[in-house]
Amino acid sequence: FAHSLEFNGAVRATDYSTSGYVTTWKAGATWEPIPDIRFRVTRSRDIRAPNLADLFTAGVANTSTVRDPTRANAVTTYTGLRVGNPNLTPEVAATLGVGVVLQPRFLPGFNASVDYYNIDIDDAIGSITPQETVDFCFAGNATACAALTRGVNAGGQPVFTQILRQPFNLVSQTARGLDFEASYAKSLDSLFAGAPGRISLRFLATHYLKNYSNNGISPATDTVGSNGDNGPPDWRYTANLNYSNDSISVTLT
Repeated sequence: FAHSLEFNGAVRATDYSTSGYVTTWKAGATWEPIPDIRFRVTRSRDIRAPNLADLFTAGVANTSTVRDPTRANAVTTYTGLRVGNPNLTPEVAATLGVGVVLQPRFLPGFNASVDYYNIDIDDAIGSITPQETVDFCFAGNATACAALTRGVNAGGQPVFTQILRQPFNLVSQTARGLDFEASYAKSLDSLFAGAPGRISLRFLATHYLKNYSNNGISPATDTVGSNGDNGPPDWRYTANLNYSNDSISVTLT
C-alpha cells in the first residue's frame, strides 16, 4: 500500500524568565503510494513569547480625548501613556498543514505541489484603544479599569487624568490559505539538437482564504482582499523564467 511511509515528531520544553513555562510540539507524516505522488500532513503547537517592547516599554505619552459613558458620553481630555505589560504570556498557535506533491515519471523535470494551511492563535498579544479601554471598563472588566486613573476637573467633575495603553493576551486570530508551487526544467539540447544551455520555469502562488482577528471588544474582522484594513490580497503569485549556460544566466520575474 506504500512505496514509502514516514512519520516524524518533536517536542520542546521552554522556560522563560518573564512569561513562564510552555511546551511546543510537532507531528507529521508523508505517504508515497507510488513514486509519482506524495501526500504530507503536519500538526503542531507553536508559540511566540512576548518581546522586550511588549513587556517593558518604558512609556510614550500623548494627549487626546475620549467619551465618558459615566457622564452621558461627555468628551473629556486625558493623558495617555503607552507602556509594556510584564504579565504577558506567550501566544499559542495550533497549526495544520496538508499537502500533495506531484513528480510524474512520464514528465522528467516537472514538480508541483499544493498545500492547505490553517493557523489558529489564542491569547495573541494586542492593544486596545483608549476609548475601548473606557468602554470595556464601563462594561465591568477589571483589567481595563486598572488602566484608568480618574481625577476631577476645575468644575469638580470626575475625569480621566491618565489612560494606560498596554498590550494584553486578548486577541484570537485565524489564517487559512492554499500554497501552490510548480517548476519545470529542461535542457535545450533535448528540444533542439546541439542547442546550448538549460531553461527552467517556476511558479509560486498563495490564495488567502481567511485572515480573521477578534479582540473580544471591537467587531471581528476578516481582512483578506481588504486594502483599507492592511489585509493580504486574495491572491499573490510570482513566476520566474530562467535561461542559463556555462557563461551566462538570465532571469525574467
